[in-house]
Amino acid sequence: MKKKIRRIIVIILILVVAILIAIFGYNKLQDSNEQEQETIVKKNVKVITSETDKKKQPVSVTEDSIIFNSRPEYREGDVIVSGITSTSKNGFIRKVIGIEKNGDSYVVKTEPAVLTDVFEKAQIYKRIKLTEDGNKSASYSIGKTENTYNDVQNVISQADNTYRTVMLADKKEADDEDNGTDYVFGKKFEMESDPFTISGEAGFDVWLDIKIEIKHGNITCGMAIKSKEGGKILLKCGKDWNKEEEWGLWEKSLPNYEFVVAGIPIVVTNKLELNAEAGAELEGNIGLSYELASETTTGFEFKSKTGKVKEIKEIDYDSDGLQWETISVSGEASAKIAIHYISKLYGCSGIDVSAGISGKAEGEANQTANTDLERGYAGSLDLSINPEIQGELIVDIPVFAEDLKKQPLFEAKMKPLWSKHWESSVKWKDDLEWTETGKQGSKYITRYSEVNNIACPVFQFDVPWGWKIESEEVGNGLDEIDEKVVLTNEEGVTVTYWDCQHQLGGRSELMLKADISKVADSEFKPTIPDGVGVDESSADEPYANLGTMIVAKIHVTGEMDMKIDTEYSDCDSVFYAVVPESYVGEREFIGQAGEVDEFSFPYPTPYAFIAESEDGTFTAGEEKQIINILKSFKEAE
Repeated sequence: MKKKIRRIIVIILILVVAILIAIFGYNKLQDSNEQEQETIVKKNVKVITSETDKKKQPVSVTEDSIIFNSRPEYREGDVIVSGITSTSKNGFIRKVIGIEKNGDSYVVKTEPAVLTDVFEKAQIYKRIKLTEDGNKSASYSIGKTENTYNDVQNVISQADNTYRTVMLADKKEADDEDNGTDYVFGKKFEMESDPFTISGEAGFDVWLDIKIEIKHGNITCGMAIKSKEGGKILLKCGKDWNKEEEWGLWEKSLPNYEFVVAGIPIVVTNKLELNAEAGAELEGNIGLSYELASETTTGFEFKSKTGKVKEIKEIDYDSDGLQWETISVSGEASAKIAIHYISKLYGCSGIDVSAGISGKAEGEANQTANTDLERGYAGSLDLSINPEIQGELIVDIPVFAEDLKKQPLFEAKMKPLWSKHWESSVKWKDDLEWTETGKQGSKYITRYSEVNNIACPVFQFDVPWGWKIESEEVGNGLDEIDEKVVLTNEEGVTVTYWDCQHQLGGRSELMLKADISKVADSEFKPTIPDGVGVDESSADEPYANLGTMIVAKIHVTGEMDMKIDTEYSDCDSVFYAVVPESYVGEREFIGQAGEVDEFSFPYPTPYAFIAESEDGTFTAGEEKQIINILKSFKEAE
């Protein structure tokens, strides 16, 4: 009895499966048949395909001629439609305007023709999934709401139901070459172009939807590109810069695709590119990163009755937002990944679209040691992830309609997909100027007095984040240099503190000329130096006449070898120092002891605090930092 029941259940299941297969198969055939029945080809249309008798195929195709070895059976006014052949990879639609015999050949003179010259009536709806080695397609009917094919997974309607996009299986084929992503097309990458490094991965699946409706000489037509994309991007910009950079990550011209409606071959050409872009207009450095998955639909629809083109533009996304890090930054930076897609009918008319996602940060921020502030940063930044879609309706030669013209698409700027305003506090500008102990990292206090247990001037200065103490030398009173401390950053810029017994001197044959200008006030206010008793002090001592101390920019403009030259030769280098304000102006000096002697000040022995770079230049960010370091120089509190 149990065995009999099992047999009945198995038979019922088999019947159900058979019925479902029959229904789906019928629907699929019905959709194709409906399009065939709704399509009427004009009587003067002639067709050439790869299966046409070789003797009747052209031996050459030019811009306005089709050449045959034997006399073709065409007459003036005929419309010739060619699929993919050995002499016409993109196919064509041409109208015959004359036939000439040229030696042993026959030249059919032609002019461009359009789809309304081919079809009396048509309802053509085709969607094509692009793959590395070919394309898959299916026909569909406007208005259907159920899934009708075994390989159809999703049905997505446009806003006004003009298009119904049915995506084919969106899983990567098992035999596709692995590109490191979960998508049909994709790439992992790491690209560099000073000062940018951009890395990550990006992948995408793409479908093309084609719609052609023709009735009473009017046409409604369009192309829509549907893509599913995902990626993660990391951008690092390591120094001040004002620059944009673009990298071509991947490019492929896909095999031309031909499908046939009522015996008429329609040829689609496709080209895909994947690009990365970075841009910066900033001082300092920044790192940006984001991950995002999105679905984008872009395209156009044209109605010859109205002569108007309607844009199709939709995007949906999923992202946790833009992440960032910096030591110090002011300005803006962005990182972008974009798909560039070109699709045409017969290689002549179609759509050119670049659809990208850009992460952008703009504002000012610094690392800070103020523990009351979020993440250890002070400042304010506007963060956003933005869609950037650009396009063009291509009409190299009319195919859809004679009055459809080349024109730009998607010129209106889209709203950000994600945005956030970050600030360290309501008083973020004050946060940037925070001056308590520990500002921007730490303070250094000179050690000669402590190590040798004697009374003498003790100074302090800031050591910002991103800078380190490269070397410390503390003498014992018997050396020419009592103390020397060198700060440096990652680029090799140095700020050096000198405490000398006397001027260092040294033989030099080089005379220098410099323009000295004030860039900031110094926090150093000279008084009577420690170690000098009140009774010993005198108005005649040099330290008593230092006056106001400043941070000075020393721009060296000329140099002269005193042994052989009589005039200065031009040069261009810069360094900075803490000096008395009386130094401002043009100054000539002998470049002894690396400018230490000339730009030291007596207190009562020579002290100097000088910032230099190897090539005599500084970025705007470095200049800002070293001015702040020099400005912070003062007697220890």
